[in-house]
Amino acid sequence: MKLKSLLVITLLVLGCSAAFAQTYTFGFENYNGTTLYCNYETFTLYNSGYLAAGTDNLTAACGGATNAVMVGAKTTVPASAGLGQTGAGYGMGDSLFTAYYGVNEQWFVVSKTKASTKKQGWFGLAGYNGYVVSSNAGLLTTSIPGKSGRASAGLSAGKASK
Repeated sequence: MKLKSLLVITLLVLGCSAAFAQTYTFGFENYNGTTLYCNYETFTLYNSGYLAAGTDNLTAACGGATNAVMVGAKTTVPASAGLGQTGAGYGMGDSLFTAYYGVNEQWFVVSKTKASTKKQGWFGLAGYNGYVVSSNAGLLTTSIPGKSGRASAGLSAGKASK
C-alpha cells in the first residue's frame, strides 16, 4: 500500500509541475513572412513565467553540428526603444554564433510567446567586442523549418561579423 501511495503522490507532483512549465516552439520569419530562416527556437518558462531557457535549433534544417543554448528572463520593450517590437517578451542570450560558427560573438533575442502574422514577434542583436554589430527582426511562425514543408534560407542571425 505504501508503494502505491508513493507512486500516486509522485505522479501527482510531476503532473502539477508540468502544468506550470509552458513550452513554446516558433520558426523565425523575416519582417513580411516571405522568408523562413533555417533555425527555430524552443523555450520553456520557469519560476512562474519569469525565466526562460531552451534551444535555438541549428541541426534540423541549417546543417549545424549542434544546437545553441538560450537562457533569459521576461522583459518589456517600450515603444521608445525603436526596435519595432513592443510590450512583454523574453530576452535571451543565445549561443548561436559559438555553436554554428565557433566564434566569440553574442546573439541576443527578444521573443514573444504567440505566433505573429502582421506584428513583429522577435528581434535579435549581435554583439562583438563591446558593440552591437548587427540586428534582425521579423515574425514568429508555427512553421518549423525542416518539418513544415516550407523552404528555408540562412540563419535568422545572419553571418558572424568576424
